[in-house]
Amino acid sequence: MPGHEVKTPAMLMIYVYGTLKHGFWNHDRYCKGVVEVTEGEVLGRLFELATGIPILEVPDNLVLAEGTRDPRGDARLQREAAGESWEGLLSPPDEPSHTPEYGWGRVKGEIMHFNDPLLRLPPMDHLEGYKPGDACHCRRLLYPARSGGCLVPVWLYAGDAARARVPRFPLRSGRWPS
Repeated sequence: MPGHEVKTPAMLMIYVYGTLKHGFWNHDRYCKGVVEVTEGEVLGRLFELATGIPILEVPDNLVLAEGTRDPRGDARLQREAAGESWEGLLSPPDEPSHTPEYGWGRVKGEIMHFNDPLLRLPPMDHLEGYKPGDACHCRRLLYPARSGGCLVPVWLYAGDAARARVPRFPLRSGRWPS
């Protein structure tokens, strides 16, 4: 993308926007030993479910890949994606929104940098209810994020708030908790 540097990722970078963020209840259990934490943002829609848990939706046309059962392969894929063309990324998609009252916007979170994909991805997949290759309410996606003026490919967990079949509330601030 003109005017934007693409940063080569650490061994594994995961974008978090909810309970895995520093200071929240799942951080110590799943993110202890994190190498670095940086602020980041992605293009998406953030909702809070009636249970108080956030759920992120992202436009499909910006998804770089979906996670697999191979943490090392996924980390390798993330490193390779750093060399991809970023032309036009992080611009709102042309697709119609299935929640027309709430369009795509910037969602603020943290990017966790890890050096141990084998120890990180399987437990986080379990926490998020993601089972690679199976039908589930959540997907782990390789997706572009902005951090410190750079674009980086990060893994994130995204769902479909409409399919959650529980009351949901848009967080127009793009931040949880709002």
